[in-house]
Amino acid sequence: TEQANVTAEMLQEVLDLDKIVVADAIKNTNNIAKPASIASLFPEDQVFIGRTASSGDFKDPCIGRLFHWGGDGSRIQGEKLIGVVEQYEEPQTRKQIIRVRHETDPHLLYIEMGELLTGVR
Repeated sequence: TEQANVTAEMLQEVLDLDKIVVADAIKNTNNIAKPASIASLFPEDQVFIGRTASSGDFKDPCIGRLFHWGGDGSRIQGEKLIGVVEQYEEPQTRKQIIRVRHETDPHLLYIEMGELLTGVR
């Protein structure tokens, strides 16, 4: 099988893993004054292998947890974080501001539960 033909499902089966997550987040690498230049947030030659939480039980060992504070009105619905959307005018700049609030705090708990592999192709 050629490299381009290997899928996450194939790797999951071959490595006998419960789940594979392919990071596909993007970012704008230009500053706000320039046209957007979209790039991957994660390097393509790195792979993280680790144990993630399979339940909400804090006794379940895992690499880390994402703690959420809902005092601002945001909430978790299933596996999605629903933020509070606010819109207001900024008269000094004559702009409409749209802000999404959600308070989260990622914490590494057991670093021995994961490994970052570099130079992967």
